[in-house]
Amino acid sequence: MEKKNENGIISIFVLFSMLFLLFFIFTSYFFIKNKIALKENQNLQLKKMYSEDIDVIENESNLSNEVIPIYNIDELNIVGTGSFLKIKNKIYECGIGKNYMLRDNIIVDIDEDIINSRVGFNDYKLYSSNYHIDNFSYDIYYYKDNTYWKNIFYKKYVDDEKNTQNNYTENNFSIIDKCNNMDDYTYLMLWTDNNNEFKNLEIVSQKEKPQNVNQIQVYNKNYDKLNKKDGEFYIFINIGNKI
Repeated sequence: MEKKNENGIISIFVLFSMLFLLFFIFTSYFFIKNKIALKENQNLQLKKMYSEDIDVIENESNLSNEVIPIYNIDELNIVGTGSFLKIKNKIYECGIGKNYMLRDNIIVDIDEDIINSRVGFNDYKLYSSNYHIDNFSYDIYYYKDNTYWKNIFYKKYVDDEKNTQNNYTENNFSIIDKCNNMDDYTYLMLWTDNNNEFKNLEIVSQKEKPQNVNQIQVYNKNYDKLNKKDGEFYIFINIGNKI
């Protein structure tokens, strides 16, 4: 009789444990479901409030076909990220495949980027097939030592030297051809360390006009210092004190 009572108590305990487990599972399920629904409702309310705050309300179909104007480096940084950007009282979704247009020259202060530990210039977006950016009237320029520079070479190493990304040499190496009146060619090379943070830069002038990157002295001088596993480097040419 006592054995039966023990078995009954165990059965009741197991039953209550199972009921508690089911209660916990259903409670968690409805909590997560309600949290997702609340988040979606908040997003809808935010979009509604945001839309009411602008003069021109853009729906998704209009956004996908409209040319997105880019006026500064902060806006260019968002190109291709999928984030939303408010420009002159309009909201744009800045995804890959959208159409963009530079509406002003973009000036990047190299020293300021270095001070803020930012290395990651965006010239490649003008040449990559992933981005549709019209820069017919304007361009990206860099500023250092009271003069302007153009980026002519960029390489990002991924795992090894043979596997690289965003190497747009052929597209804008021709910038050198526009500098025929120079007595010499001045190049600035900037590269990152093992943590992909700014490592160093060097400026070197040469008389000879290079036909490829291997003829640029500052590149040959610092090639062995590059992090060829996951680093990146940039080469700029000096174009004078005006643009």
